Amino acid sequence: MRKLILGGGGPAGAAWLGGLADGLVEQGVALGAAEEVLGTSAGAVLGAWLAADRPLARFTAAMADRARWHAAQGGPVQPSLLGRMGRSAGLGHPSEEEIRQIAAQAAQVMRPQAVTELAAVWARWLPDAPWPASLRMVCADAATGRPRVWGPPDGLTLAEGIATTTAAPGAAAPVLMHGRMWVDGGVRSSTNADLLAPPRPGGPERVLVLAPLPGPVLELEVESLRRRGADVTVVVPDRQSVIVLSGGSVLDPQTTRRAALAATAQVAATRGLREWWDT
Repeated sequence: MRKLILGGGGPAGAAWLGGLADGLVEQGVALGAAEEVLGTSAGAVLGAWLAADRPLARFTAAMADRARWHAAQGGPVQPSLLGRMGRSAGLGHPSEEEIRQIAAQAAQVMRPQAVTELAAVWARWLPDAPWPASLRMVCADAATGRPRVWGPPDGLTLAEGIATTTAAPGAAAPVLMHGRMWVDGGVRSSTNADLLAPPRPGGPERVLVLAPLPGPVLELEVESLRRRGADVTVVVPDRQSVIVLSGGSVLDPQTTRRAALAATAQVAATRGLREWWDT
């Protein structure tokens, strides 16, 4: 059972993911063959392209366009609020109360918008395809502070699901849908690896985690997967990619372009992945 976890990181993080994934696919790593793809925020966007079997070069271009669109909006961005995402005053994941507080502040910074409005905008950067059977994505309920994992049974369009999982507090408006307010799943974790569906009986579980902005709880999440018997490999940005991603805003078009190039250069260090993934 091959499973893929894709973490968040704004347009620049998405571009890093796209550059890395494109290089891995060129090496013969069949990422699109994953039984489950669990994406958070930017990772969910790449997951949609991978699971729909669309060219990843077009994905990287779409994320560059998304970054330019962000820059053109000129709206308020709250770095302090973005910096609280996935971080807790205690150990482990943020508490439900901490997530509720972040969501409430997000609604004060930006007026919550209907999912139909935001989905119409997001559609330009997504493949024209139904929700893939393997794809699941994480957002958070602003009222309860609990994570919500969307999948095919929920009956959403790709653009609706992506609108909720990318509603990063401090950078994007919270989303109004089904009578509730939703925010980016990154408020809990940039990867949410512990929310992967339980394994089916009958074989080893192989999990690949690609995390452009690994959060403080990733190690705990990976340990929880290993305790259930999963064979887990984690790929995070190398030194050059970290310099790029930390050297500018993840919403900046230039950072997005440089992140894709840095990820492409990093692919050479992942040559053993194909054998591990296919075994």
